[in-house]
Amino acid sequence: MTGAIPNPQFLKFRKYLEQEGFCLLVNTKFKEIVLYNWVSKATEPLSVLPIRFKRWDAAKSDATGITDYIKCSLELVSGEVFVPNAGRYITSHGSTWVNIHNPFQTSSGSCEVSPLFLELFERLFPVEEERHVCVQWMADIVQNPEHRPSWHLMLSSAPGTGKGFLFHNILTPILQHTHLVKDYDGLMGKHSVALAHNLLILLDDAKTSSDSMETKLKSALSEPRVAIEPKHEMPRMVDTYARVILASNELRPLRLDKDERRWYVPQRIEHRVSLEETANFISQIAAWLEEPESLGKVYNYFKTYSLEGFNRKYVNQTETLKEMIGMSESPIEGFLSAYLDDEPVFTYNGIQDALAAEGYNKQKDSYLKRLLNEAGYTNGRFKRNSLTLWHPKSLAKDQALAKFDTTASRL
Repeated sequence: MTGAIPNPQFLKFRKYLEQEGFCLLVNTKFKEIVLYNWVSKATEPLSVLPIRFKRWDAAKSDATGITDYIKCSLELVSGEVFVPNAGRYITSHGSTWVNIHNPFQTSSGSCEVSPLFLELFERLFPVEEERHVCVQWMADIVQNPEHRPSWHLMLSSAPGTGKGFLFHNILTPILQHTHLVKDYDGLMGKHSVALAHNLLILLDDAKTSSDSMETKLKSALSEPRVAIEPKHEMPRMVDTYARVILASNELRPLRLDKDERRWYVPQRIEHRVSLEETANFISQIAAWLEEPESLGKVYNYFKTYSLEGFNRKYVNQTETLKEMIGMSESPIEGFLSAYLDDEPVFTYNGIQDALAAEGYNKQKDSYLKRLLNEAGYTNGRFKRNSLTLWHPKSLAKDQALAKFDTTASRL
């Protein structure tokens, strides 16, 4: 084909393939180059190209050479990336990746949403100030998808109040890149790409009592980059743009620290009248959303919603969050707080004995040491009698030993 002018139909066929989402893919999963559709995720051998061309070409041109032409002209990629507000193909270090971000398209210029739509937010977020913050957070996804906030939404509610409807019927159609997970492995499991390929993730009533999982979750919520290992691909670090909504029917979905700033928690959502009345209301707004241009109006509503005063890096603690933090303190944590006031420097056996004296079961080392670390304590070994003492990190060793010597109650 060198120097030859390609069949004009070949060029039109290539443009057709591009418009439909096709490119060429090469990676360790496949022994040879394949035809890949980044929209449907389907792969096909290149041997289908002559057949595809003949079925597409109404002029019934000669298909000889079509495979070689497409191999030389269609974009060749190593895999997928997700980068909002960027081009379709992104080249880095000599490799090209197909950008699977696909923004919502609307022909509507109106942002006049139904009063039902506004009422839904009044029902979900009855406190006006909290409603404004939550709507700003959602509007920021539409207006600035490439800038991820460091805080996310935690919605506690009675069953059937509409938080799932908000995600599935409103946010998912206009954001297009959303994902529902039922457990933390779905979010942070070894081969999960949820944080890498989405704008919004709904953690639906996920539960954990694992300290290590909660630590991983904190990192996933606040770090701008995440490690991913898609199946059949090499592990790598990628930017994440995913916001998270944690939805739960529990009064306190997670154990929360006193200085918690990763979650914004509006007032718990309750039914305005009853479950039946809420269901009837939701059916009305669902009917409005089915009308032509309704989703376009919703998109434009978020696109034009004022972000004045919105801070992606900081948000105030709500009263509901403070209540959850209060519920997060276990009896052991309450005991520990009082114990540290009385004995700021102590041995590890000493605190375990004190717990036993108060009638508590022996605590797991990992749990108790985590609480001590969170309280600002560290441990150090002292030459005298080979003592190992726990003391505030702010205290030097000689100061810690002096305090221990003057403590009236110690073993």
